Amino acid sequence: MKNLIRFFLGLTFSSFLFSASAQTDIDTIVYDGLNRLYEFYVPASYDGSEEIPLVFNMHGRGSNSYQQRVYSQMDGVADLNNFIVVYPNAEFINNLRQWNLTYNVSPPGVTPVIPDDVGFVDSLIDFFVANYAIDTNRIYTCGMSAGGFVSYFLSCALGERFAAMASITGLPPFSVLDSCPSARTVPVMQVHGTADSTVLYFPFPGYIGVEGAVELIKDRNGCDVQANYRDYGDIDNDSVSAERFIYPNCLDNGELWFYKLTNATHTWPGTPIAFPGDGISYEIDGSTEIWRFFERFSKDPSFVYAPTDVSVLDASFQAFPNPAMERVFVPRLLEGSVYQVFSQDGRLMLESSAPHGYLEVIELPEGMYYVSGEGYTFRVSIQH
Repeated sequence: MKNLIRFFLGLTFSSFLFSASAQTDIDTIVYDGLNRLYEFYVPASYDGSEEIPLVFNMHGRGSNSYQQRVYSQMDGVADLNNFIVVYPNAEFINNLRQWNLTYNVSPPGVTPVIPDDVGFVDSLIDFFVANYAIDTNRIYTCGMSAGGFVSYFLSCALGERFAAMASITGLPPFSVLDSCPSARTVPVMQVHGTADSTVLYFPFPGYIGVEGAVELIKDRNGCDVQANYRDYGDIDNDSVSAERFIYPNCLDNGELWFYKLTNATHTWPGTPIAFPGDGISYEIDGSTEIWRFFERFSKDPSFVYAPTDVSVLDASFQAFPNPAMERVFVPRLLEGSVYQVFSQDGRLMLESSAPHGYLEVIELPEGMYYVSGEGYTFRVSIQH
C-alpha cells in the first residue's frame, strides 16, 4: 500500500519536476521475446559532440521505473553533471514486480517467465552506446532496496562494463558474497539506515547485517582496513544523523564508501517524498552523493580524477531546514562565497553571497532546487 501511495503522490511531484524538459522518454526494447520497458533522461546540455557517462537507476521490489525516477530525483543531478540516466523496469515474478537475482532464466515463450535481467541491462547498454555518445569507460549502476541488490548482482555479472556501483538500503545477494565471476573489482558505495525494518541493519543468527556485509566487501575488494571518517551529525534536529566511512586503496584502484544513517528507515536520503514515520536523512542527498562517488571512477587506466579535497567539500555542506519555507541556512561560509540556486531544468533562479549565513528563498516558487557553492552542489525542497 505504501508503494501505491508513493506512486500517486509521485504524480504530483513529477508534474512540475519533469514537464519542463523534452529530454525525458519512456520506451521498450524486445529482449528474450519480452517487451521490456525503461525510462531515461538525457541532460539538456547533451548535443552528441562529446561522450558522456551513463547511469542505471534500479527500482525496488514491488515498485517500478517511474516511481524510482520520482523518488530518487536523479534527473536534476544528471542535468547538472551531464550524464544520461536510465530507469529499467522489472518484470512480474510470483505476481510481484521484482528483479531476478540469479542466472536461472526461462527460455523465450515458456511460462512462468523467469526473466534474464542481466541480459536485459546488457542490451540496454548496447542500445545507448549505439544511439548516444556514451563514454563506455564510465557506465554505472545504482538502486534502492532490491534495486541495490540487483546493482550488486550486475556489478559481478557485468563487471567488465560497469565502472562503479552504489546501493541504498540493499545488500549483496548470497551469490555475490560467495563468488563473483567478474575478473575486475568494482568500486562500491553502500548507504543504509539503522532503523530499516525491511532490509535489517543489525545482525541476528544466520544474518550478518549491514556492517558485516561491508566488512566482507572490504576484505573481498582488498581495501584498506582503516577508513577516512566523516560525521555529518544531525543538521535538522530530527534524530536522524549520518556518518561516512571511506575505505581507500581497494583492488583495481577502487574505493568502498559506507554511509551509516542512524535512525533512518527504508528510505532514499534527501527524497522530498516523505510520510509520517519515515526517517529520512537530509544530512546527505542520495542522488548527489552517488554521483560524487561515481564521478571518481573510470575503467580507463589513463583517467585521472582531480577533485576538490573531499574534506573541504564536506565542510561546506550544512544546509537546513530542508524542506525550507523562507530561508535556507548554510553555515561555515567561506569568505566571498557566492551561492547559485538552479531550478530542476537548469535555470539560474537566484545568486547571493548569503551575507547573513542564509539564502532568502521565499520569492521562489515551490519545488526542488539545486544550490551550488563552495565547490559543492546540494538539493533543497522549497515549500511555502
